[in-house]
Amino acid sequence: MLHLLIQDFVAAWPSILLSDLLRYLLASSTLALIIYAARLRLAKRRIQKRRAGVKDIRREIGYSLLTVFIFSLVGFSIYLGARTGVFRVDITNTPTLWMGVLEFSVMVILHDAYFYWMHRTIHHPWLFRAFHRLHHRSRTPTPWAAYAFAPLEAFSEAAFLPLVLLVFPTTGLVVFLFTTHMIVRNVVGHAGVELFPKNWLAWPVLRAFNTTTHHDLHHSEFRWNYGLYFTWWDQLMGTEHPEYRKRFEQTTVQNHPEKPEPRQTGRRHGQGVLIVLLALTIVVASGHAFAEADTHDVEGQWITQNFSAIVEVQPEVADGPLKGTVIWVLDLSRQGVVGTNLFMDMSRDSQGWSGGRIFNPENGRTYKGRVSLSNDNSLLVRGCLGPFCQTQVWRRVEAVLATLPAR
Repeated sequence: MLHLLIQDFVAAWPSILLSDLLRYLLASSTLALIIYAARLRLAKRRIQKRRAGVKDIRREIGYSLLTVFIFSLVGFSIYLGARTGVFRVDITNTPTLWMGVLEFSVMVILHDAYFYWMHRTIHHPWLFRAFHRLHHRSRTPTPWAAYAFAPLEAFSEAAFLPLVLLVFPTTGLVVFLFTTHMIVRNVVGHAGVELFPKNWLAWPVLRAFNTTTHHDLHHSEFRWNYGLYFTWWDQLMGTEHPEYRKRFEQTTVQNHPEKPEPRQTGRRHGQGVLIVLLALTIVVASGHAFAEADTHDVEGQWITQNFSAIVEVQPEVADGPLKGTVIWVLDLSRQGVVGTNLFMDMSRDSQGWSGGRIFNPENGRTYKGRVSLSNDNSLLVRGCLGPFCQTQVWRRVEAVLATLPAR
């Protein structure tokens, strides 16, 4: 039995390894060459100002080659399973056109669901270091980062195919098309420049498909946008970056991602921007002088997303829980809210502040909450009620004042 297994391995595994290797090299190198050849035209479509260095690319290629080796071992197990009937894949026949399209579509949808939940799982602090930390060393990813996984993550990524083939009948051709689609979409997601048209998000059907910006935000800001092919799981579970559409438009249209502007939130927005000057006067007069902002932490004074209030955020005591005190409100009828602490029992973790509750004075409810920086001047305040989550973006007062015209 062992002798036959060795014979099969010697006969089949080299071609499986070569197929996986060529798939990675062709996809990654082709897109890398296209980006290099069109670098002048694509310069304004760079998603991050930071650029990956030679060491980053070497690391990405090195670990991607290790992943190719691991994928080839899993591929050999599928080959054996198909021959013995363990896996429901026909490697000798081809499907009809419509059946092939149906099987391919089902596999892509199932893989997207698998990837989302597997991806969120390995972001857990207990698993992150061993499984996923290496991939996030590519903070500014390149096409070569598509397979840059630690061995445990590589096995987790590869596990989908044998699992689905245990219950889902298909053919070898569909498996080949699926794995080719997987690497192409993976490489596009790590391109570092936005490759999708500027009006992509204007169409409801198209916006369900992830863009390069969508996954790039996951690399640059760590804990948003876990989906691989589609946006629907992130939208359903409240894990889509709250500024995703804005960042996409800045990259494809405005081309000035380093200059975010306050959100347009209705008719009161314009009044709110102007009345902020009055708000600052009131705050200073009441003894809340503005100190220089600590750009490395959440401490400071923040204007809420709809410009309806200013909240002073700071720990209650040194290394204590976070406190968010309302110090000014736009609506004079809601002056009773001033002095209210919005954050309860929130402690610092590696990504910000979490583990506590957020109080919403508008409806009197409390929500499971998290507070973290999106960038130095944007605070992400996220509240969850069960599986339903909503995130607001608050702006640092000093940054909003800097956008107002000089008088």
